[in-house]
This record gives sequence, structure tokens and C-alpha cells, in this order.
Amino acid sequence: MDAADAVKTAVLIIEEDDRMRSLVASCFERIGCVVHAAGGFARGLEAAREATLDVAVVGEELLGSDRVAACRALRAASGRDRLPIVLLGNEDGPEAPDLYRTCGCADYVARSASLMELVRRVANLLQIPPRRFLRTMVAQTRPSPRSRAEYLGHSRDISRTGILIETTRPLGVDEVLPIKFLLPHSNSLINVVSRVTRVLHNPLTDQYEVGCRFIEIDPASSAMIEEFLAGDTTVI
Repeated sequence: MDAADAVKTAVLIIEEDDRMRSLVASCFERIGCVVHAAGGFARGLEAAREATLDVAVVGEELLGSDRVAACRALRAASGRDRLPIVLLGNEDGPEAPDLYRTCGCADYVARSASLMELVRRVANLLQIPPRRFLRTMVAQTRPSPRSRAEYLGHSRDISRTGILIETTRPLGVDEVLPIKFLLPHSNSLINVVSRVTRVLHNPLTDQYEVGCRFIEIDPASSAMIEEFLAGDTTVI
């Protein structure tokens, strides 16, 4: 499956926590997936009947006491006997895998995990190379030696002067970061050096939104960003 196929991936998210549902939905929307979201299992079944789905991400609490029956009902509503179902839960210990194996789900991801980890796991289930699945994101390739953070940025958060990225560990204001990333539908690598201007912690995902301003950018990279912005009116 190539990058164009990944963009068409349809994801159903069933999660009762409004903030978590919004974060997960936003993450998949930003990489070009078609996202259907529901705050309850009954609504999720309705969405499954109406949509053509590739994968479902479900809060484990919403499956009720009979998880096997709930998973069967979700697959029946989708019309796909083998619809991959990923459970979202609060357990992150060694016994966590048993939570999905016993009810026939494809995988389990703790809510404490990074959104990038969730995307990677879904990519693996769909047998999409993670690099292709994430190519409409901005993947940091040179972590900061001081923070050793994992970086995840979004192409919709690129401007002519900077970029918004997400990290798994805090960075310091004024910290200088070398960043390499791909623009959507492009094989050309953008090289910039940026300075951290603000850091905001999200306690729900335990990730950090980091605003970075470009301080060094080569002419070729600048031209590619200009071309990208000219064709994407959603970018400010």
C-alpha cells in the first residue's frame, strides 16, 4: 500500500473522554485519514454501519462486561468480519496485552503512550510502512542531544517562519534544534535550524507542544515551503 492509499484510510474512534477523543481524531486527521468519531458505543455502532472502515480505535471501558460480544457487534455493524480493533486503556503494565487478546482485538495501546505510538501501531496493523503512513506528518530525524526527545510535527502547522512540533520530553525556550522533515506528497527533505519559542505541556497525553522559529533555512527548502503554502489555504 502506498502513501496515496494511506491518505484514504478510514478510522473510527470510539472514546467517551472528549479531550482524548479530540486529540486522537486530530492526530489521524492531520495525516490525511478519514476520521469518524463517537462518544459512546451505540453511536460508534451507528457510525460503523454508515461508513466504510479500515480500523477502529475503542476505549476499553465502552466495550462493557462482554467484550467479545461487543467486538463482534462492532465488526458486524461495519460489515467486516476481520475489522482491526485497537483498544485504548489506562493499564500500561505487563498484563496489558491480555486485555485485547482475550476479546479478539488486534492490539492494545495505553492512553499514556504517545500519539505517534498509536499511529505506528495502526500502521503496522494495516501493513502500511510507518514512514509512508507518517509522510504527511513532519518526522524529526535529529533529536536534541540534551533532551533525547522524540519529535512529531504536523504539516498544517508550518508557516514561512516556523513550525509547531510535538515532543515526548520538554525542551527549553531558546534551545536550538536542527530539524529535517518531509512535506506532504514530497520526497524532498527540508533542512532547517530552529529556535524554541514556547513550550506547552498537555497533561492528558504527557506530550509537549513546541513552537519553533526558523533561524537558518537554505534557499531550496524555503522555496519548497513557499510552494507548499501557496497550494494549501489551511496553513496560516
